Amino acid sequence: MFIKYRGLFLKYKVPFTLGILALLATNAAGAMIPDLIQQAIDLLDITKRQGIEALSDSQTQQAFEALLFQMLGLSVLVFAARLLSRYWIIGAGQRLEYDLRNRVYQHILKMPNSFFSANPSGELMSRMTNDVESLRMMIGGGLMLGFNTFFVYCTTLPMMIRISPMLTLLTFILYPFGIWALSKISSRVKALYYQVQDVLGQISTVVQENFTGIAVIQAYAKETVENTRMQNESRRYLKVYQQLIHKRVILMMIFVMLGGLSYLAVLSFGGWQVIDQKITLGGFIAFTLFLERIAWPTASMGWTISTVQQGAAALKRVDDILSQESTITSPDNPEPLPQPVKGDLNIRDLSFTYLNPYAKKTPVNNGDENQEEEDVLYALKNITLHLPAGQTVAIVGPIGAGKSTLLRLLPRLLETPDNTVFIDSVDITRLSLEALRKTIALMPQQSYLFSNTIANNIVLAKPEEFVNLRESHVIPATKAASVHPEIQAMMHQYETTVGERGVMLSGGQRQRVSLARTILQSQLLEAPVLILDDPFSQVDAGTEERIIDALESRKLFENKTTLFATHRMSMVQKADWVILMNHGEIVATGSHQDLLASQPLYQQLHRQDELRKQTDVILPSDDEAINHV
Repeated sequence: MFIKYRGLFLKYKVPFTLGILALLATNAAGAMIPDLIQQAIDLLDITKRQGIEALSDSQTQQAFEALLFQMLGLSVLVFAARLLSRYWIIGAGQRLEYDLRNRVYQHILKMPNSFFSANPSGELMSRMTNDVESLRMMIGGGLMLGFNTFFVYCTTLPMMIRISPMLTLLTFILYPFGIWALSKISSRVKALYYQVQDVLGQISTVVQENFTGIAVIQAYAKETVENTRMQNESRRYLKVYQQLIHKRVILMMIFVMLGGLSYLAVLSFGGWQVIDQKITLGGFIAFTLFLERIAWPTASMGWTISTVQQGAAALKRVDDILSQESTITSPDNPEPLPQPVKGDLNIRDLSFTYLNPYAKKTPVNNGDENQEEEDVLYALKNITLHLPAGQTVAIVGPIGAGKSTLLRLLPRLLETPDNTVFIDSVDITRLSLEALRKTIALMPQQSYLFSNTIANNIVLAKPEEFVNLRESHVIPATKAASVHPEIQAMMHQYETTVGERGVMLSGGQRQRVSLARTILQSQLLEAPVLILDDPFSQVDAGTEERIIDALESRKLFENKTTLFATHRMSMVQKADWVILMNHGEIVATGSHQDLLASQPLYQQLHRQDELRKQTDVILPSDDEAINHV
């Protein structure tokens, strides 16, 4: 994993290198201080033995003062170098976290819908936050402590051996036991981290689903059930996380215990060596200071190893996302569209299937070979159409007929097969995604609004752009969508914040704001193709009639290849011709009158729409309603 993402880490090789060199300087200078203390103590000890006269010797005083100044200088150097090492290494780790999180987010934005079907939103959010943060902890804290421990041992061990090889051997005689315990526990830490992050992903998914569907939960009085569900997930998290902390504490306690036993052995055996004059008092004190220098790095080794294990697991989880390549990408050498773009659409033998990400593969006996076949959901079968530029085409059919799938394939929101869809005789899979989507203004079936103002949802840009476009484009678009009077009646009008998913607006208002956004996009981009996917599903018959009249009066469909899927026959009658679909296939094409005279399915759909109109409440116009209020 680290080799695979070496480019990401090497981007910050300069601050990492400087930080590591600063750590080396910190430990090299720090290792010299106990040696100076040894010299000072031995000097005082010798002076004491020589008597009072030696204490007033100027050479002795100068030597002692020189040792003090050297210790002071080295202490300042240690402080500065340690500060710089943290600034460079931890700072680089934070910037790496910033880059990696943005990289994951940008990658996810490019993924097709099938990716989001297989990966719940809560799980993706967990990987973008918790896993990336674990990587930052490994690169920042883990890397710094790891190199610090290495340098501490490299600079301290030679000094300890120089003072007393026997004491050094006694200090580290139990360390093989710690290494053995480390090898047994560290792999378990990594496995437990996977479990912790999986449960965190489940918790995020439950929270996201419940907050989004709070109206359903409250309507069915399921608060207690969902609260119990959340408690169960939290209990799972607590149990697994306690196991992880337990293992990490064991790792730390092992090395703390080894450090304590080393202290006990050195004090016991070293004291006798001082009495027997095998080492000097200054040497013994210096050895204990060296032992103290390695005590904290040794004790933190367990934390460092567990942090590295968690970081490695986190990198693997992030790689699971980044290694999934999007099947909807721009070609390496995209073809240009002929200018001006007319919007002539050709669909040739188009078939499309939805893969079921949760389905199990079933064995299939294919002659002499045993193969596996994955469950698929067929949405379109052998669709062949020619949609001349500038025509308005209605697509009708029962629910599940494949209307939305067909419309979403045109701007490549789904994985459009090669050589099946052409715009102005150019295969859309040979176009850059940006160029293709600039030619198509799409209103999706789900009217999604962002947690922002109405203005920013319509222009999908900065507020100053709304100010520039307000009178010339935005208000005409909202009037055409029959939502302008309702926006004007709100306290903050176009600056009203709609809340998450547009929760502050009604379903019909959200749909009409989305329609206004599509109208504006179509005009600003001068898109030759306009796609409306069931644009009136949440409005009443009266509002529907007003919108259709407004769209016609503004000549929205003029000189545009317009496709709309709908169940509303009043809009279908405005189309140049109609496509009737069922079970992913085209049943018939023709005018509204032709299909009404010859197709039983179309007749049934027409009767259902007439019945809806009879039972629908015809509301007064928006202006009348506002005046009445």
